[in-house]
Amino acid sequence: CEPEPVHRVLGYAITGSPPVRLCKCALGIFTLYMVHDLCQEACFRVPGFKFGWFMTLFEIAVFSGAAVAELRLTSNVEAAPTLSPTFIAQLLGLSGILMCSQGFGNASLALISFPVKVVFKSCKLLPAMGLGLLVLQKQFVLAEYVAAALLSLGLALFTLGNLWDHSEFTGSFHGLVLISLAVLFDALQPNLQEKLLQSCHKAQMILWSNAGCALLLLGFTAMTGELQQALQHCAQQPQALGILLVQALSGYCGLQFYLGIVKQFGGVNAVIVTSLRKVATVVLSFIIFPKPCGLGHLVGGALVCTGIGTVSYTHLRAHETPEHLVCRLLLEKKKKTINKTHSL
Repeated sequence: CEPEPVHRVLGYAITGSPPVRLCKCALGIFTLYMVHDLCQEACFRVPGFKFGWFMTLFEIAVFSGAAVAELRLTSNVEAAPTLSPTFIAQLLGLSGILMCSQGFGNASLALISFPVKVVFKSCKLLPAMGLGLLVLQKQFVLAEYVAAALLSLGLALFTLGNLWDHSEFTGSFHGLVLISLAVLFDALQPNLQEKLLQSCHKAQMILWSNAGCALLLLGFTAMTGELQQALQHCAQQPQALGILLVQALSGYCGLQFYLGIVKQFGGVNAVIVTSLRKVATVVLSFIIFPKPCGLGHLVGGALVCTGIGTVSYTHLRAHETPEHLVCRLLLEKKKKTINKTHSL
């Protein structure tokens, strides 16, 4: 039989059995993306920093440069894909989606707290189900509707925990609109990324999609004046540039592990791992950057986690192969036999 394809992160192979490779990629996602997210929150705590679109442009530019370096390292490993019209259209679509997803999400941090952003980002199921119902007339199982209800209620309670002060409601409302748009575009990413990874190397996808995204962001920030303001601010507060650089580099390396799971184990497993990582990030955010934490945060967070767990379990069962199903049923039968033996 043919050997399984080797996934590489910055030129280094991720080897081992499938569970070992999954654990290695998951560990990389947890560690690097938690550093990325904490740097993101720390940057907005630099006095006067409120440039979410510039943050996105800086990160995308670093991603493009790092992708060029990785392509040079792996130039003899992966062949360049055929640039068909469909492939180019998918890349352009991904560039636009990346710009909106990352830009709206980072811009919202000037108006809402970081945990609220992370909780919203964990609820991709809601826009995905909405698009499926309205556009594709897709049918969903009962567990997915239950998960959607839990996520909606959890989001409401968690958000209300940050809106008790009526004087901040207007700014927070605008932030909620921005993060909602980010989640809408974010829900479109995994399937498109999975399709592109079938015909190109991950570094090529990152380079071309981020290069297109960077051009769009450069024009947007220059037109709105945010580019000039952000550069002036960074000249006065150089520590902001250092935080942005660490954030971007950790995000790029974390993305390699994320794409490794997408390519080897599918988008469903990637979403499950990233959802668990986001839960850990929220907890760490409350510890490292102390902020008010009330009953609404706790109950809302618990409901969101329950909703994520429900839909994750449903999707895993839906993607279960016949071989996995047989193994699972045999294990369940073995457990029942052991339990009966012990009861006797």
